[in-house]
Amino acid sequence: MHGTLDRRTNMPVMSVSIKGVRYDRALIDTGFSGFLAVDFDIGSQLDLRTSGPEKFARSAGGGAPYRDAFVDIEWFGQIRNVHVVVWQEVRTDLAKLVIGVGVLIGYVLLVDFNEGVVTVIDPSLAAINR
Repeated sequence: MHGTLDRRTNMPVMSVSIKGVRYDRALIDTGFSGFLAVDFDIGSQLDLRTSGPEKFARSAGGGAPYRDAFVDIEWFGQIRNVHVVVWQEVRTDLAKLVIGVGVLIGYVLLVDFNEGVVTVIDPSLAAINR
């Protein structure tokens, strides 16, 4: 799977399909230990069944309200049911959704800052190409 490096911010972005809807700008955030975070607008569009509200601590201090849900995403041609945080503050100037480390565990993330290319590799497929 391939994405790009946003040249203005040097942040990796790629597309992801959630419940069959393709989103072209998902921010890959290796500082987010969860699976997926979306803003309230996307949560409403996808008609997510949420629980909550809950609050979690932010690195900048204070708490942020969120709701929990589970959602199907397409990942390497397979459907995965992952935990999603529906949060009003996900919206950035780059993306309205964030892919966290939980989705990336078991895969290889390569970010080429020289060429501006982001690649996620299934290690079982990478072994074939060695």
